[in-house]
Amino acid sequence: MIAGTYTPVCLVLLPESAIGPLLLVGGGSGVVPLRAILRHHRAVASAVRVRLLYSARTLEDIIYRDELARMERANPGRLRVIHTITREPEGFAYSDCIRKGRCSTALLAELCFNVFSVEKLRSLSRKARKLLDHLG
Repeated sequence: MIAGTYTPVCLVLLPESAIGPLLLVGGGSGVVPLRAILRHHRAVASAVRVRLLYSARTLEDIIYRDELARMERANPGRLRVIHTITREPEGFAYSDCIRKGRCSTALLAELCFNVFSVEKLRSLSRKARKLLDHLG
């Protein structure tokens, strides 16, 4: 799991073996940079498995809902999208990919592949900045 806000540029500079399976977690408009990461993942035909846990108030509040569903269908076994919904009315039909309530420790434990050291990522980000500075 990568904690914090990171751009696809950070991931481009990491070898696939260094980033291993990813769990991306976001809510509301916080999905925007995560979508960019998923688009990059698709563009480079990455074999890295990714899970996106995305929280929204209602099903209608899910930003990029159709695009995320298309991405998931196009990448079976490599991309799984799970939504948590916090304010749907009683009687709403939840499923394995649309969960009721907020993100919980139990849900994270269920979805998490492993933990990637944030300190390692910061170190790699510093190295990446130096490389980019060197390139001009």
